[in-house]
Amino acid sequence: AGVVGINDAGHVVGNLPYSIDLTRTGFLREASGLSTSIQFPGAWSTSIIDINDAGQILGTYASDRSLRAFLREPTGDFTTLDFSGLGLNLIENGLYSENTLVLLTGLNDRGEIVGDVVGSGVGGTFVRDSAGAFTMLDEIFNLIGTTGINDSGQIIGIVNEDGVRGFVRDSDGRQTVFEVPGASRTEPRGINDAGQIVGYFQDEFGYHGFLATPVPVPPALPLFGAALSLVMMRRRR
Repeated sequence: AGVVGINDAGHVVGNLPYSIDLTRTGFLREASGLSTSIQFPGAWSTSIIDINDAGQILGTYASDRSLRAFLREPTGDFTTLDFSGLGLNLIENGLYSENTLVLLTGLNDRGEIVGDVVGSGVGGTFVRDSAGAFTMLDEIFNLIGTTGINDSGQIIGIVNEDGVRGFVRDSDGRQTVFEVPGASRTEPRGINDAGQIVGYFQDEFGYHGFLATPVPVPPALPLFGAALSLVMMRRRR
């Protein structure tokens, strides 16, 4: 349970704790303080993933037969999303089959959705555009999972590369792996349109937050890719 996203209007989305029967309900809290429960009509469980600046909310819902994704418009109208374009024989064109699961991780202001495919003999990261077309991305080595996308198409996530580290993938496919100095674990959780990344890291003292800001790299050093300036936010004891 907890908050999973906020947009520029100050609208916050998240999920309420699981009930005793393991069902779930999402929520929207507007900047005015007005809160609305979000439950896909007819579903027995609803989970929220993200919100964009247009007020569209990305989520999933479970019914008796399938697990599917939806977009909720600011008007309150729901649209079920079709994932048949992944070519995976998913049940009811939803998010899973017997051996495959589709995990959605982010929504940007262009209506693009990023996600990962995991399963026996399949895998990869994709972007679904607002028209429903899919682009499979080049392999992200040692991927644990993606966690977000911004309007420039930059994707963030987590890899297992000499430990749990973060990465940012530019729209041209260039990938930069990074970690907070001295951390045993670095997990990015959000990226804005300026390329700033927020997340948390673990060190010998516990868990803390960080903010990573892009630093321009001199043209003479193109092989080093983008650099990140890190600001650590340690929890006070």
